Amino acid sequence: MNDDKGIGLYYSAAIATGISGVLQLRLFLGGSNRGINEIGVFFLVSVVLQVFWVMAMMRRSGKTWSYAGLGGTTVLIIIWL
Repeated sequence: MNDDKGIGLYYSAAIATGISGVLQLRLFLGGSNRGINEIGVFFLVSVVLQVFWVMAMMRRSGKTWSYAGLGGTTVLIIIWL
């Protein structure tokens, strides 16, 4: 991607993923007072993965990380269903 045109996409992806991570962290923390269960672990793992994804997007790591993120998102959706 051209640095001038693609930088907005990288930062937009990082911001959207970061917001999603904060919301999922709230879900995990909200349910942790009832004990940690499978759903809580699912949200905690997805938050950790999203932190790495945000860092990769902020560094504009390239297509390999984009495909890894797409694959990871697909796997999380399949696990959730």
